[in-house]
Amino acid sequence: MSEITAPAVDFGGLEVVAFESRRAVEMATLIERQGGVPRVAPSMREIPLEENPAAFDFAAKLFAGEFDAVLFMTGVGTRTLFEVLETRYSREKIVAALSGVTVVARGPKPIKVLREYQIPVTITVPEPNTWREVLQELDENGRRFSLKGSRIAIQEYGVSNLALLAELKQRGAAVSLVPVYRWSLPDDVGPLERAVDSLATGNPRVILFTNAAQVDHLVKVATRKGLIEKLLDALPRCVICSVGPTCSEFLRSQGIAVDLEPEHPKMGALVHEAAKRGPELLRQKFKQPATILKRDESRANSPRPEETAHSVEVMRSPKRTAGAPWTNSRFMKACRMEETDATPVWLMRQAGRYMKEYRELRARVPFLELCKNPDLVSEVTVTARGR
Repeated sequence: MSEITAPAVDFGGLEVVAFESRRAVEMATLIERQGGVPRVAPSMREIPLEENPAAFDFAAKLFAGEFDAVLFMTGVGTRTLFEVLETRYSREKIVAALSGVTVVARGPKPIKVLREYQIPVTITVPEPNTWREVLQELDENGRRFSLKGSRIAIQEYGVSNLALLAELKQRGAAVSLVPVYRWSLPDDVGPLERAVDSLATGNPRVILFTNAAQVDHLVKVATRKGLIEKLLDALPRCVICSVGPTCSEFLRSQGIAVDLEPEHPKMGALVHEAAKRGPELLRQKFKQPATILKRDESRANSPRPEETAHSVEVMRSPKRTAGAPWTNSRFMKACRMEETDATPVWLMRQAGRYMKEYRELRARVPFLELCKNPDLVSEVTVTARGR
């Protein structure tokens, strides 16, 4: 019997465009190792705020016991906040104050910094570390922390997450924002401008996004050069890869469809998954049936009020989105009763999430781990139905 070997993970010589800044060299190396031709155009720089009254106002309120919880959103932002505060206060005072409140960490990067400072983390937000997981953990933490009437400080990382703020306020929390740094275009925008010129030609390739701000800056530069329409028309002919849900959400808000998102929201996982699936996804884009394209154009010319907000955006730009990947995705094929290579699953959490039994279970088990365990799924389902 011949030995079965796993297929090689390789870009197959495709050009791979990325916009990583801080880890640009590492990104280029990863792409080359996976058989791609890297075009890495640094798209942003992190600028600590030269004068940060918000940080010192946060410290004054923290020392006065005016916060019940502090949410740390990023590793860089957490470290920068502590460095700013240490220009005026001792580390011991900062650590003691934070040890007396509920500390929430959105993912491994802020956790690493908090552990370096020996600050106990009360609530750890699981992957994919979006604002939705933040909210879920705060809702279901089972640690005697209630959002209603609580006072929460949020360390921000460039732009405010309006959806998270709205949900927290709706739940009765008083929110204070602590902006620590902001994103800006790089000092040398030449590589980014040349990337825009190249992308606007429409040549098929793989594109990697590891941060929502990269998308924003790409769009800004393309607009400034008068190439935004050419860019958006060209992107559907490329494989768009996003590092995680937050970045994907912003891409879609700009009318850019996401073809691939790794299971783990990390740069290495993104490159590996893009190399594994990118070439085939690119081939599929050029094999889409003409009947599907025609059907989408017809829908674009005849909008119906019952369409979703996402579909309305698709209909507004028929030239840009006709034949876009989501129109021929596995899920959409199943909705049209067409043959699919696998059965898609729509996962929706519903009843029982506020029950004591469920909260106790969730305090021990992350939500996605729960979903993958048949025994736990059965337990929470039966418990909810019993109520």
